[in-house]
Amino acid sequence: MTHDTSSTGSANSALALAIRNAGGQSGLARALGISQPAVSRWVRQNALLPGKYVLTTEALTGVPRHQLRPDLYPRDLGPSPEWPGHQAFLGVDSAVSRVSFNQNSALQGEAA
Repeated sequence: MTHDTSSTGSANSALALAIRNAGGQSGLARALGISQPAVSRWVRQNALLPGKYVLTTEALTGVPRHQLRPDLYPRDLGPSPEWPGHQAFLGVDSAVSRVSFNQNSALQGEAA
C-alpha cells in the first residue's frame, strides 16, 4: 500500500506525540492491548498507525484522528458549497407520502 509522503510524515509526527502522551511505546501498546514490539515496528518502519487503533489512540492520548491518519480522517473542511440549480438533499423520504402498517401488516396510506 502506498501513502502520500506528506501525510505520512505528519502522521508519523502525530504517532510520536501519541506515544509520548501514552508514556512511551509500552504505555501505548498496553492501552491498545498489543505488544510493545508492534508499536516499535510502526516507528522503525515509518509506518502509519493501523486504522483500527486510531479512535482508541485519539481517546487515550488526545492526538486528533485527522493527525494520526489524515488519509482516513481528513480535517473537517466545513459544509459543501451550494451548487446553483441543484436542490439541497432533504433525505431519502422527502418525496414519499407517509406509509404505515397496521397490526395485520396491511399497508395504510398512499404508496409512492
